[in-house]
Amino acid sequence: MKITDNPDESDAFDNAALGLLTILYKTDKYEKLIELTDEFIPRLKNASIKAQILYMVGNSNFNMDNFEKAARIYSDIYTLYPDSELASKARLNKSWTLYKLGKFKECVGNI
Repeated sequence: MKITDNPDESDAFDNAALGLLTILYKTDKYEKLIELTDEFIPRLKNASIKAQILYMVGNSNFNMDNFEKAARIYSDIYTLYPDSELASKARLNKSWTLYKLGKFKECVGNI
């Protein structure tokens, strides 16, 4: 089966991308996950899946001590997908990244 940008196959692509990126995340292959996400995000149609993938990217950056990038991604999640179940987790994670960066006032203000 070939995954394409065909509108009839968008669900298949979104689910396949989520599955692949989840495996990379769970096996600590953060750099590869980030690389593929840059390629996949423009093709994704499902907002919930986009939010899940961005959350993994934020966590991947956090795990690699890229706290500035992680904070930006967490902000994107709760700004772009405020109704997502991940929005509140992203806001909390952003506070944690701000703490790690020594931005204590911003950290408390973000909660």
